[in-house]
Amino acid sequence: MEFGPKGDYPQTIGKGLCEFVFAQSVKIDKNDNIWCVDEGSNTVIELDPTGMHLKMVLGRRPEPVSHLLPGQPGAATPGWQFDRPTDAAFDSMGDISVTDGYVNSRVVKYDEFGNKLKEWGARGTAPGQFHAPHTIAVDAQNRLYVGDRENNRIQIFDPDGNFTAHWTNVGVPWALCITPGTHQVIYGSDSRPGIILQARFERQHSGCVRQGG
Repeated sequence: MEFGPKGDYPQTIGKGLCEFVFAQSVKIDKNDNIWCVDEGSNTVIELDPTGMHLKMVLGRRPEPVSHLLPGQPGAATPGWQFDRPTDAAFDSMGDISVTDGYVNSRVVKYDEFGNKLKEWGARGTAPGQFHAPHTIAVDAQNRLYVGDRENNRIQIFDPDGNFTAHWTNVGVPWALCITPGTHQVIYGSDSRPGIILQARFERQHSGCVRQGG
């Protein structure tokens, strides 16, 4: 649902052009393109700023024929197929990072044209592993912050996907966003008690200071 600055309601996106199964999250990139993460169809969909034109689809909807096996034509191929993705974020170079969250427990990174660059992560509790990576945000230095929801932490990675730190005083991170500008602030939802946290970056993002609730 799209709303104007005064709360007016110009349109609903997802009727006719692309029917969502389970619309999990929506993000706007630097060019005002609209990115919709559809957990239910295992796709990430890019629309133009009007919401009327489809530009790109990452992932693939499940096949309607259930008897297809891996390796057969038309069957899902492990390794590039999403399995219940949750969120997407963009860096200054236009690369797209997707949290492929509930099943594959990984982050997949693409260039602006949809070419896969790399992936990292697996189910677990060790640094760089995830249990329901549910949200992702990118700061001005292109570091990635992944809300590792069921592990009760935010993990931080450099632009190449290398683990650098984690914050464990953030409760259950359900959603993240980072303000623009030089002195950035990160906001997150600690969902189970139902509060919003505000944190400032300190010592080159080695720690998170809770400021609100």
